[in-house]
Amino acid sequence: MFARQFKPTFLTDATGRRTHAIISYEDWELLARTPIEPDDLDLAIIERLERDLVEHPDDFEEAPITNPIRQARLSAHILQQDLLAALRISQPALSKIEREGHAGRPQTVARALAAIQAMTAGAPAAP
Repeated sequence: MFARQFKPTFLTDATGRRTHAIISYEDWELLARTPIEPDDLDLAIIERLERDLVEHPDDFEEAPITNPIRQARLSAHILQQDLLAALRISQPALSKIEREGHAGRPQTVARALAAIQAMTAGAPAAP
């Protein structure tokens, strides 16, 4: 597939199981630019999952959204791009704030919820 051989360094957990691979930035750039086509095994797995989803839909359920900011944004049908523009923060910052299990600072949560409320009311959000 690739003419170049990658030589990652692996980080392991306490049990010795590999948890992370570290590669050079140059290798990462090459991987990020190179489209990866699914092989036969990937296609078989996708086909099986699609079949299972159709044949056994009750076996698949969505995890409940517990993050108040994400929950409010999705309920209001607001795109992440629109909220980050209103909050004047980056996409990675908003993604971190919306991550499940992330307890943001109370000021941040209040500011984001106020912006969502203002967006749904059609009023400009306070900075």
